[in-house]
Amino acid sequence: MRIHPVPEVVLVLGVESTAHTFSLGLVEDGRILGQVGRTYIPPSGVGIHPREAAEHHARHAPALLRQLLGTYGVDLRDVDVVPYAAGPGLGPALRIGAVLARALVLSSASRWCLCTTALLTSRVARYATPGLRTRWCF
Repeated sequence: MRIHPVPEVVLVLGVESTAHTFSLGLVEDGRILGQVGRTYIPPSGVGIHPREAAEHHARHAPALLRQLLGTYGVDLRDVDVVPYAAGPGLGPALRIGAVLARALVLSSASRWCLCTTALLTSRVARYATPGLRTRWCF
């Protein structure tokens, strides 16, 4: 795996779709701007069905993207990097996030970063913990 340094000032649009929640977040120069999400809630007494979670994510992703970009006045062309959760997680749900990330990159000048769920979690912890910030994206 190659490591690419990220420019000093970046606008990051992260995509998370590993299981029951689909969410998008914006980070600019290490500062969290905001996050939107929608959770798939299966019927009472029933577990998460991967296909149904994926259908939920696909149904809500476009509106959540419009909401996030609109709320923060961000133009998709200004996004530098689009990291997305590549697993572990529910395969069909993960695929929705990967497809959205790829579509965003193809429709803008952004780069995309494949990230494991563990890596994304550690990055969020680093951003939330002063002194542990990093400027690297895997």
